[in-house]
Amino acid sequence: MARTIAVIQAQIVAYKNAQTALSGLTSPSQTAKYTTWIFIQAVAINLFEQLLDIFKADFETKVNASFTGSPS
Repeated sequence: MARTIAVIQAQIVAYKNAQTALSGLTSPSQTAKYTTWIFIQAVAINLFEQLLDIFKADFETKVNASFTGSPS
């Protein structure tokens, strides 16, 4: 199941905070460049995970409907 954008953002921020090289990114502004990039990346990851969920459901439906040589 796809993670929410907020969960993905929190994970990215936690990873950023764990990196000493990125310790300078501390702006409280919601329009800071790095905050905007985190949001854009989180949206992209969320959309990708939603697509994966759709393809997985479609694949499992086809597999379950197909004939196999052994019992399910």
